[in-house]
Amino acid sequence: MFNESIGGRLVVPEPSAAVCDERTYNAMGCSIAKAQWSNAAWRSDQVGAMQMHNWENSSCSIFVNSSTCNQGSVSVLAVDAMSPEHVQATVRFAAMNNLRLVIKSTGHDILGRSTAAGSLLLWLHHMRNMTLIEQYSSCGLNNVSNAIRLEAGVQWSEVYLWLSKINLVAIGGTSGTVSAVGGYLQGGGHSPLSRWKGMAVDQVLEYDVVTADGQRQTVNACQNGDLFWALSGGGGGTYAIVLSAVVQTFPSPSIVAATFSVNTSNGTRYEKLIESFVEILPTVADAGWSGYFDIADMTLRVLFHVPNGDWAALNAILNQFAVSNSDLDFNTTKSFVVPSFYGYFALLLEPNNPTGYNLLVSSRLIPESIIRSKPDEVAAVFVQAKGQSTTGSNLRGSLVAGGQVSNTKNRNNSVNPGWRTALVRMACMQSWLDTISKADQDYLATQVLLRAEMLDTVLPAGSQPTCYGNEAHPNEMNWQEKFFGSVSVLAVDAMSPEHVQATVRFAAMNNLRLVIKSTGHDILGRSTAAGSLLLWLHHMKNMTLIEQYSSCGLNNVSNAIRLEAGVQWSEVYLWLSKFNLVAIGGASGTVSAVGGYLQGGGHGPLSRWKGLAVDQVLEYDVITADGQRQTVNACQNRDLFWALSGGGGGTYAIVLSAVVRTFPSPSIVIATFSVKASNETRYEKLIESFVEILPTVADAGWSGYFDIVDMTLRVLFHVPNGDWAALNATLNQFGASNIDLDFTITNSFVVPSFYYYFALMLEPNNPTGYNLLVSSRLIPESIIRSKPSQVAKAFVQAKGQSTTGSNLRGSFVAGGQVSNTTNRNNSVNPGWRTALLQMICMQSWLDTISKAEQEYLATQVLLRGEMLDTVLPAGSQPTCYGNEAHPNEMNWQEKFFGSKVIYNQLKRIKEKYDPLGLFVCTNCVGSDDWTSDLNCPRKSNSIKVNLTIFLLFIEIFAVLS
Repeated sequence: MFNESIGGRLVVPEPSAAVCDERTYNAMGCSIAKAQWSNAAWRSDQVGAMQMHNWENSSCSIFVNSSTCNQGSVSVLAVDAMSPEHVQATVRFAAMNNLRLVIKSTGHDILGRSTAAGSLLLWLHHMRNMTLIEQYSSCGLNNVSNAIRLEAGVQWSEVYLWLSKINLVAIGGTSGTVSAVGGYLQGGGHSPLSRWKGMAVDQVLEYDVVTADGQRQTVNACQNGDLFWALSGGGGGTYAIVLSAVVQTFPSPSIVAATFSVNTSNGTRYEKLIESFVEILPTVADAGWSGYFDIADMTLRVLFHVPNGDWAALNAILNQFAVSNSDLDFNTTKSFVVPSFYGYFALLLEPNNPTGYNLLVSSRLIPESIIRSKPDEVAAVFVQAKGQSTTGSNLRGSLVAGGQVSNTKNRNNSVNPGWRTALVRMACMQSWLDTISKADQDYLATQVLLRAEMLDTVLPAGSQPTCYGNEAHPNEMNWQEKFFGSVSVLAVDAMSPEHVQATVRFAAMNNLRLVIKSTGHDILGRSTAAGSLLLWLHHMKNMTLIEQYSSCGLNNVSNAIRLEAGVQWSEVYLWLSKFNLVAIGGASGTVSAVGGYLQGGGHGPLSRWKGLAVDQVLEYDVITADGQRQTVNACQNRDLFWALSGGGGGTYAIVLSAVVRTFPSPSIVIATFSVKASNETRYEKLIESFVEILPTVADAGWSGYFDIVDMTLRVLFHVPNGDWAALNATLNQFGASNIDLDFTITNSFVVPSFYYYFALMLEPNNPTGYNLLVSSRLIPESIIRSKPSQVAKAFVQAKGQSTTGSNLRGSFVAGGQVSNTTNRNNSVNPGWRTALLQMICMQSWLDTISKAEQEYLATQVLLRGEMLDTVLPAGSQPTCYGNEAHPNEMNWQEKFFGSKVIYNQLKRIKEKYDPLGLFVCTNCVGSDDWTSDLNCPRKSNSIKVNLTIFLLFIEIFAVLS
């Protein structure tokens, strides 16, 4: 019935080498397949063939004798669509029967997305109409001359040839057999002409699509505007099936072209050549050049071209480059002018696109600023990641960004923002023969990923690498961010409460995922989310001293301070030092003073002296999920005050500012030491001896931090308003009990204020920009006092290894006034009130390690946290600090918040103030009611709109202006 309804267009796809299978051998068919194996046009005409053979079926080859074929990843059935009605019928049939539907035109997708095992394939290759629209007008646009409508099966060689007859050109690809309006266009589409006029998708005026309900719809900037935005850069085969697209054309330029290939004799000379080449890229970019280059073996191969260029100017720059490398042979350099783009395409681009081989690629977009400022570093990593012809690898550079690609004026699409700041796209390419083993294939697949990660080393610390999602590796880590760019698609740089209110209302009205960030320190990654709208509070930085604060029946509190959401602790400490005051804050100066740190509880170097940071809060000024501004304290919105004070940030309301207590700044007595043991047995005795003195130093008012790593114990102790002699006496006692160890690097001294201590000892020791996961535990004071040997053993078992990037960090910040609950009505994890230590199992790693290794380390850091649980009485509930924890922690509700009772109470408050879940974040209260991506409530059909498919973001700026 279905086949009849589509005019008998149902066909059976086969792998392209199936005709050579010994079981169904077809002599003529096999002969043709072998002859045409690398012919992209032949491959695009085969319904089951992919351009990259590895995406068909690795066991089916024309190169291996007696190979036998199975269907592999080739679709089971295909519809050879000839009309929109065929597409609609296929979509409805697939939906009705819950079939996996795959879209293909020519099969060029490097990630294999044009096919899938067990799927129904919708083949659009034979929908090939091209129409010239002399005057296109839609959606309030002025008339656009000579637009063209291209159907889904049209290929770029056909477009270029057709347009050349009327002296026009469209912005398209280098490979003539790629579909003009398929995944190429919908993924962005870089082009030999993109620096001249922008990305291919920048030229789109309209789509004609079939959506998942089988309906045919027109999609442009004013009809289905969100879908238009998503289709224009957000990737093919995802949102709807594009039947055709209307794109702009331009008068065809002449092309000035130059090619050269140059070799060096050794690696040192080659690196100098590549550095010299990278140094001229800004010059040629400023002159309007585009092109392609290969860095492989000891050879640099280059093709440059300039639309409507100056042949003499081009030669002058090339001669300058040759002179600076005069010891090398540039005799193969050629430069010439061709009268049209089509002539250039047919002469130099189209002949250089063979297919039919196995290929994996990993790419990176290299920012123009980096190339201009660090040519030597860029060259060094290019050489490090270069190709080797003997192993089938290459490093291909595409000078196709910058120029008009960087021009975002009147371009409202979802193209990866990395394109807008890049100058070149670098692709690490890896091919292989069918004859190599599976183990060798896996090795090469890993190597091509590692080579791309080498390119990341030129980026500033903490920068997010980006790549072209159409030319990328299927196993790329963090692919959402790399393929689609900035993690939050848009951000509001809020400067006032009104900006925050407008943003909250806009996000709620349009069902967007809203993420709150000030400084981005959240260890669980809750300051960002793919496809979200980011509310950035970093520039709300007012600090106000309130000499006498009175509210809610409190007696006057002297010298309270109001801190806005963007203020950081280093700013607070410096400002207060001028009044000889101090607030209870964090050890890292760049952490926001009233963001997630405060709302999660906030331990700090002075916690044992005066309590947790959140214990000092008197009042919040907030925006709730309905966009209302409210005062929150112990008598106004009391339940929300309780929840905000320890129940975690980014969850109940957006804190604009908080009023907190201050105290006269104490002097600080300090002691540091580092001591090593020679073997594991001696180390365990050292740690046991250290744990045994902790109750003594706790009773003396000490606080501090220590690291247990390798065979070393590193310690920083401090005492507010302490006794230097008493501190030294205790340290000497500890040294005497470990007399065989070297304590010569012990230092102790007094500084006159907390700010002095912070600036000298704490702030310099907070580097960032690395990869980090942690798992933490709050260790009860009673356990440390009663079981020091058992505690020491668990600490040694969970200790860090510097060679693997791990550490066990102890924060001696609980007990003392943290344990004092008098007049403290907040939702802080009760584990803090009985603890003496917070122990953090930390794990960092390099970008260069494999995904499997990353997953192993992520598991290990969880297991190390669980090792610390062994000191607890049987049946006890472990607790941890929810701000410094692992995102995959089991039973996180109880561990982060102390008990299910407290968690449920917090959840009820969340549901009261945020009933629709506008504020949702990883392992935050209420997040367990959402799917793992936090975009869909588990008990509802409502789905958060991903901002990457949301056109109306312009309204944000209209509202804020």
